[in-house]
Amino acid sequence: MASGDIAASSVTVADLYHELVGMRADVATMLTKMEQVDERGTASDRVQADHETRLRGLENAVPSLLEVRIMALEKFRWQVLGALVAINGLGVLLEWLLWSPRK
Repeated sequence: MASGDIAASSVTVADLYHELVGMRADVATMLTKMEQVDERGTASDRVQADHETRLRGLENAVPSLLEVRIMALEKFRWQVLGALVAINGLGVLLEWLLWSPRK
């Protein structure tokens, strides 16, 4: 390097100090943002744990008397429907046996 290049691009101690102060402010801002992200993550973990707890409670809940009665009525409805289909099938078979032409 030529001596003229060094003189033209010299860095003073004041320049270094100003850069360090700027970097300190940038690092402080970044740390503040990282703390906010960490707080959001912690809050999100608490919400997720609470949600998971409530879901487990719902999964393990005993059905109420009304729900039990409704399930019994639904079961009865499907049993009646199955019986009607079976009776209809027997009726069709009986009709075929009684009214089919014999050879």
